[in-house]
Amino acid sequence: MTQGWGQGGPNEGFPPYPHDYQQNYAPQGYPQAGYQQFGGLPMAPAEAGHVRVARPGVAVSAAVLAFVQAGLTAISTLGVLAIAGDMREGTMGVVGGLAAAQFVGLLLLILGGVMLLQGKDRIALTVGNALQLALCLTYLVLINAVPDVDPEDPEGARAAVILFAIFFATMPMISLVQSLTTSVSSWMGAQRGRY
Repeated sequence: MTQGWGQGGPNEGFPPYPHDYQQNYAPQGYPQAGYQQFGGLPMAPAEAGHVRVARPGVAVSAAVLAFVQAGLTAISTLGVLAIAGDMREGTMGVVGGLAAAQFVGLLLLILGGVMLLQGKDRIALTVGNALQLALCLTYLVLINAVPDVDPEDPEGARAAVILFAIFFATMPMISLVQSLTTSVSSWMGAQRGRY
């Protein structure tokens, strides 16, 4: 009696499945390479020095923000040096000190970003971000201490510098918070065994 479509067993219309499939698939005249399978045994533990822990995304993000901030700081340092030539004699020391601090900050950001990506240390990145935040605060204090920023438009120039300082404080703040998260701390702890 023939059953209709879908009424038979799982192998309806097909030859029976061979139970010894290794012998049936081996070419004639060649020995079959048998693989012994062990059921239920756990995998051997890896050696402590060879464990690779994935780098957290916040570590990459913190480093990238540090690199972008370093680039913006390099551009603004050139701008500060250009402005320094047009300033009065008494302000040259202040502007030169700000430019030097910005240069040190950008070097710390680059070094700290590289070291964070390698999982070695985050002290340079933390100090670089803190220096950038201190520079932004210094610019906010200085712009409010100067009585005549721009004689033609004093409030417009003051507002521009304030917005500039707030914009410059955003990336170091985010990078600093991201580099101090527990996932980065755990990852760096696992990386210490490698170096």
